[in-house]
Amino acid sequence: MGRRAALKMASIAFFVIIFLLYNPLRREQTIPVVRAILYRNRLEIWVEEIANLYAASVDLCYDSHILAIDRLETGSLFKDCGKSWMEVVKRVDQDKGMAEFAVSLTGNAQPIEGAGVLVKIYFSLFSEKLPNLRFYDHTAANIGHKDDLSVVVKLADDNIRYILYDHTLEIVDE
Repeated sequence: MGRRAALKMASIAFFVIIFLLYNPLRREQTIPVVRAILYRNRLEIWVEEIANLYAASVDLCYDSHILAIDRLETGSLFKDCGKSWMEVVKRVDQDKGMAEFAVSLTGNAQPIEGAGVLVKIYFSLFSEKLPNLRFYDHTAANIGHKDDLSVVVKLADDNIRYILYDHTLEIVDE
């Protein structure tokens, strides 16, 4: 191989290395999944594949003629994270058919990664029929009483930016 060919190969390799250094190969970013599991006496909100969770809230709107919220319970996602956290809001208004729940890490805690239960919502049904559940994302302007049970989940990172997610619903009629 001549000197000219070697110089050409070296310059191509140099440009390839520079390109890779300044344009790293993009990794496939996973989108978190919020899974609502509806049982006969409770609704569990799970968060899966989360990478940077600092705070979360769940707003519920329900028909108080169909069910009554008994209690809201912080799930394992925050309880078992090993970091400093606090419940910001935990309120149920049976007359208005509304409930609010919010939880956050405190201080300079590293965000939560992984999966777990965000909140368990225990309720009593006034009939044998499971409530119709509608899931709204954080862009919902307002939720109303057009559904038996409406849920809005908001997730925020450590810069207090909303985390987009996919959501699924599972019904377990036990």
